[in-house]
Amino acid sequence: MITKPTHLPRHSLSFLVAVTLAVLIRSASAAAAGPETGSITGQIQNAATGSYLQGAVVAVDGTTRTAITDREGRYRLSGLSSGAAILVVSFSGLDPQRIPIGIGSDGPAVRDVALTSEIYKLDKFIVAGDREGTARSEALRRQAPNVVNIISADTFGNRADANIANLLENVAGISAIYNDLEARQISIRGIDGNLNSVSMDGQQMASSAGNTARNFLFDQMGVGNVESIEVTKAATPDMEGASVGGGINLVTKSAFDRSGGRQITYSAGLTTQPTFHAYSPKWKEPIAGYGPFFNFQYLDVLGAKRNVGIAVTAAWTNFQLTHTKSAFSYGFNNPNPVPTPITNYTRRPWSVNRTKFLTGVKLDYRWSESTTVSAGLTYNYSHILNSNPGAILSNPATFATVDASGNRTGGGQVAPNSTGEFTRVFPAANTTMTLNDFRQPLYAQTLVFQPLVRHRLDRLNITYGLSYSDSLNNRDQPSRISGNTFATLSNIGWTIDRSKDATWPAVTQTAGPDMYNLNNYTTLRLDDTANDFKSRIFNAKLDVKKDFAFPLPTYVKTGLSFQEESRKLRQVFRRWFYTGPDGVLGNADDNRDLAQFRDTIDPRNSDSDFRKYQTDLGGAIPYPNSYAVARHIEQNPRLWSEDLPFGLQSSLLSRRQLVERISAAYILGHLRFGRASVLGGMRVEETRDEGEGPLTYISPEERARRAAWAGTVTPEENLRRVNAQYGGRQSNKGLYRNVLPSVHLRYEPIARLVTRASWATGIGRPAFGTIIPSDTVVDETARVTRNNPNLKPQFVHSYDLVADYYFKSQGSISAGAFRKNIGDYIYTETSIIGSGRDNGFQGEYAGYTLTTQANRGTATVEGLEFSYQQQLTFLPGWSKGFGVHATFTKLKTEGNYGGTTNVTSSSLAGFVPESGSLGLSYRGYGFELRLQAVAYGGHVLAANANPVLVQYRRSRMIWNWKSKYNFSRKLSVFLDVDNFTSAPSVETYIGFKERQNNWYTFDPRIQVGIGGQF
Repeated sequence: MITKPTHLPRHSLSFLVAVTLAVLIRSASAAAAGPETGSITGQIQNAATGSYLQGAVVAVDGTTRTAITDREGRYRLSGLSSGAAILVVSFSGLDPQRIPIGIGSDGPAVRDVALTSEIYKLDKFIVAGDREGTARSEALRRQAPNVVNIISADTFGNRADANIANLLENVAGISAIYNDLEARQISIRGIDGNLNSVSMDGQQMASSAGNTARNFLFDQMGVGNVESIEVTKAATPDMEGASVGGGINLVTKSAFDRSGGRQITYSAGLTTQPTFHAYSPKWKEPIAGYGPFFNFQYLDVLGAKRNVGIAVTAAWTNFQLTHTKSAFSYGFNNPNPVPTPITNYTRRPWSVNRTKFLTGVKLDYRWSESTTVSAGLTYNYSHILNSNPGAILSNPATFATVDASGNRTGGGQVAPNSTGEFTRVFPAANTTMTLNDFRQPLYAQTLVFQPLVRHRLDRLNITYGLSYSDSLNNRDQPSRISGNTFATLSNIGWTIDRSKDATWPAVTQTAGPDMYNLNNYTTLRLDDTANDFKSRIFNAKLDVKKDFAFPLPTYVKTGLSFQEESRKLRQVFRRWFYTGPDGVLGNADDNRDLAQFRDTIDPRNSDSDFRKYQTDLGGAIPYPNSYAVARHIEQNPRLWSEDLPFGLQSSLLSRRQLVERISAAYILGHLRFGRASVLGGMRVEETRDEGEGPLTYISPEERARRAAWAGTVTPEENLRRVNAQYGGRQSNKGLYRNVLPSVHLRYEPIARLVTRASWATGIGRPAFGTIIPSDTVVDETARVTRNNPNLKPQFVHSYDLVADYYFKSQGSISAGAFRKNIGDYIYTETSIIGSGRDNGFQGEYAGYTLTTQANRGTATVEGLEFSYQQQLTFLPGWSKGFGVHATFTKLKTEGNYGGTTNVTSSSLAGFVPESGSLGLSYRGYGFELRLQAVAYGGHVLAANANPVLVQYRRSRMIWNWKSKYNFSRKLSVFLDVDNFTSAPSVETYIGFKERQNNWYTFDPRIQVGIGGQF
């Protein structure tokens, strides 16, 4: 069945495309007329490091003519009067210069300038590093017309495999979203990652998340080929419209960023966690428990004309992140913080061994002084081995009746005098110990190829390029069986005593079959899921910027873009049950000799900590080994029964695909008058979606055939029925268009104080999972469930007011406030399907109840942001090398978010009201030292209508230490320790702080090695 798209007027997009083309043609004509006399051009660089300075301010004294250098340090000042002049050049953290120059009418005057600073005298030898990167970021932010944060990739430690999300959480307004162990996504100003954009060099990248969401996974990338990271909080019209919270742009390295000859940097070493380690093959860990890593970077400018630039980066790293989970559930929901009995207790050692290979190549060719051709290639590969065994004690949360001696006489299973400190459970059919073990190797990869052409003409810049991005998320060796193993033991009793240790209680079995003997368990099962996820994005983009030699400096910028993203998702599900020697499921030998599948303790893990937290639950837990089970299924298939109907049904329902095409045009203008400037314009985007997905439906003919069946349903007939019910396919289409205006004001009332006010609009497109077609029809209950391809995106109006003060030496202090008004939230609605051919179902299902998604609801997000960063160069002597960094964010939200009642900061799941970071650094005399902390305030993790069942996450602070000593330019040693205070990765409670829910240990991660530069 096909849903017809909503036809919207095309005037806005057509008009803006026409205007864009007209400006483009006019600009090209102006460029053909030839350069204007009376101009100055050149490059600005750092005299100490040889790096070109992007964001340097070049001005002609006594005039309004000002230019900002590009990333190659180039500037051009046009429309100048002939004669003598003074050129004024300044850059954050370096000493300004005033240079006499003569301006003629027979061609541009060329003046290159090298800036320096006293601060470099502290270094034993000069290398480009965090000081220079921070200064460049500060200069770009200072000159930006809108609200933006820019951080250099080496600002918080230069490690090529570093998680980008961990770098970003040092920015005010950003918090990282963790998957227990690693930062995977980022939230900008309280807005989920699905509603923000992530791009590389201005073009969106495909995400290897492996799902139908729009989130981007940062843990599968590194910063090896990233020069800087731009965080846009108030989007301008030349930026992608999908930015409810903001946008992240990764700017890649280029050899043209610096002068001088060849530069080679390297580092190598080992990383470890002083805790238990799951088994890893030799290719991952040649030394057991220690993961090797190396980073390499090669930059060079080649050719007789020095017009070929090459940048090559590569990083290989293997590390193991481990923690242990202790989790409690409470089935007696007292409306006050009195201790309540424990109904479920889980202990789970968890180890993730991740291998990353990250590489990038960028070639730049300077065709002429005005034209540069570039091509960048980025490839990221991530391989994961999970070791995730778990033991879960569970009871149905009903009190028993006991006699005077405390013996159970009837009723439920929990002793009536049980509390949160001591819980006693009597044996019953539904008191169980469940063991499971997840060990499924996974891999993900992302490829990005970006050719680009830039023309720098007199007062005219033209940039056009393409981008192709491809990502995969699959199971390693999909032809091999692997997955999640389960085994269950029933009719047991136990006690949980938290009197001595509330987090790691003493567990004692009191009745029933020995739960430390795997042979007593039943229903041994292995679930195998093979992912097959592919995402591809193709981008084409054209930008034209025209500067006008008016008395008031003015430029106009316009452009066109097109993006096509395709996603294909498919999963193959299989499930087996152990039958025992007779090969028949459901009789007495189904649990014979299960101990053969018991996991053995690696000798590396025999220390007391492992036995306390990972194996001891009153005894050694007999975890099954999923690898052993999988190999047994392959070698002894007659001893296993595969649930074929389950596998076929699940696999059919998982097959989904979608193509999304976004066409956009924009135009903006910028005017500077004195100390003030204004930028305004609009962007128009048209989005078309085409999806294909499963149709779940039992036709009248199929229903009749099943009713006529006589006798036992055969396995073949069962599979045919599954295919008939779940094998249908359907497609749909959707279309919407958005006009996105914005205005940005910048004013510098006094020297070094910059204020900004912005109004910007943006959208958050629906998740692919809500628009890929998926219909489920149940005739027995007269219900239809359908995804909605015509969902509109969420729309936001953002208001910003920011003041930044830049110190004379390097550094700044910033304070700002913002408000976001968000509408068209996506919610689930129900209605009755009408009659007639236009009811959306070609006349079928009249009177059925329809459940689908729609747009409704509003919310506001308000916040205060503060940041401070300064190199303390005003201190005497050696202390000039100190630097400080601090951020703080306070957020507040209120709205119905598509629901029927208002929610606030204290009730919205995942919303972090307070966050911040703190850092102290020192660089000098060969040392580079950093002490860093990131903190998050307590917040709601999972909402519930019953306040007693709301899950909260406690506040968290992580301290990191990074240290390096440079013996020479060619050799240095370093030691980094992440989370050296062993702060837990997760600490939650339910309803009241006394009801601890989850506690995940997280031991420090240590990295040691050598590095250098040639």
